[in-house]
Amino acid sequence: MNLDLDNQYVPLAEDKSTCVLCVHKNSFLEEQHHILLLKCNKKNLYDILFQAHKERMAPLRNQQRDVPCVTRQVIVKHFEEHAQTYNHGVLNDARVIQQLMTSLEGRLKLKDGSLDTANVSLWKQLSNYRLQLLKRLSVHERVDTVVEKPYEFT
Repeated sequence: MNLDLDNQYVPLAEDKSTCVLCVHKNSFLEEQHHILLLKCNKKNLYDILFQAHKERMAPLRNQQRDVPCVTRQVIVKHFEEHAQTYNHGVLNDARVIQQLMTSLEGRLKLKDGSLDTANVSLWKQLSNYRLQLLKRLSVHERVDTVVEKPYEFT
């Protein structure tokens, strides 16, 4: 058996299932995700997106149109794994740093009541990095409004 891996393409582990939202591009959900990402936490964000999608698809279902099934889990997986954006990545990093800072706060004081200078220094570095991330986020957070014209067909 001759196995020459240099001359053939061997794909890495792929997601065998196709994402409905990747196949059927939904600009409304993408815009809403972009707008709401900076305004609410993840749970509320995906609850609102799922509810908005359900309400927008209701008239089509009432007309017995074929509407792809999109669950809340599909929306979460799509925006967490498939449709990564700059703001999404920066916000996730800032949230992780905030969690690290919170866990580090309990270790700032030693048993004798004095401050642990190494942990205080680390906390300050994390805080400065978090502020840098949030500053980058504020530069990119401007969102253009989308005017939807239902009478125009593209």
